[in-house]
Amino acid sequence: MKMLEASVLIDLQAELGEGGQLFPDGSFRFVDIPNGKVFRQQGNQAIEELSFDHEVSKCLPWDKGLIVLGRNFLHLLDETGKELFRKQLSETDSNLRCSDGCVLPDGSILVGLVDRDLAPGAGSLIQVSNELTVSEVITSATIPNGVGVMPDRKSVVWVDSPSQKLMLIPIESSGMGKPISYFEIDKEWGVPDGLCVDSEGGIWVAMWSGGKVIRISPEKEIDLVVEVGCQNVTSCAFDLSDNLVITTATAALPERERASLGAGGIWIVEQHRHGFAGLGTAVAKVRHN
Repeated sequence: MKMLEASVLIDLQAELGEGGQLFPDGSFRFVDIPNGKVFRQQGNQAIEELSFDHEVSKCLPWDKGLIVLGRNFLHLLDETGKELFRKQLSETDSNLRCSDGCVLPDGSILVGLVDRDLAPGAGSLIQVSNELTVSEVITSATIPNGVGVMPDRKSVVWVDSPSQKLMLIPIESSGMGKPISYFEIDKEWGVPDGLCVDSEGGIWVAMWSGGKVIRISPEKEIDLVVEVGCQNVTSCAFDLSDNLVITTATAALPERERASLGAGGIWIVEQHRHGFAGLGTAVAKVRHN
């Protein structure tokens, strides 16, 4: 098992940093969920790009601009940040909010919906088609979290955090298939949160309360561990140079730890140290009237 240490790239002190995402132009974005802020990485700085009066959990590339996963709706924005359309995903007065999401090979997207109070079984994983129709893929989830397309483009890996289990969901011609258990993560590592997939089929999982990112090899073994210098690790993604970029949170930390270097910040492991490559980025292709 290979052990690495991440270093602080941006000392942001986000309350709930999340949703690291590479865009086709090489830019890299992430969010601070409860504060409704979207940031773009510029060197070792976080440039605030968008701000909302509600939670935002991720930005996804769209062939007309970008899609922001809002509270319980999608913002479809053009390249200047102007909203072109808003798609409601649940009842307007529901207690649900978006969690993680990814773009599927056909340009549709998967989005997790989680109860803001984390009520057991109240969450789901939904698919938003190219025509913006919504269908449920998985129901009765509690904290639907990291989701990513596997290299063969025939399945996605997904986790409902309290289950500690990674699931594979087949991508079928008629939609998404039934989930299959893939790997169970021992609680000693922490709670699985966001994730990303490398070109070899390795799954990198950010471990909330565990202070690390683990890689699960195609042979279903933990073969690499990245130690992060703060406990609440939330997501990980590869940037344009295949560096592993890691988001963290100050939320739920004791007061004395919130001001520590890197808590809520962005961490990095450079590609030459870990030796893997990402899958690039897929672009959503959804249409609105």
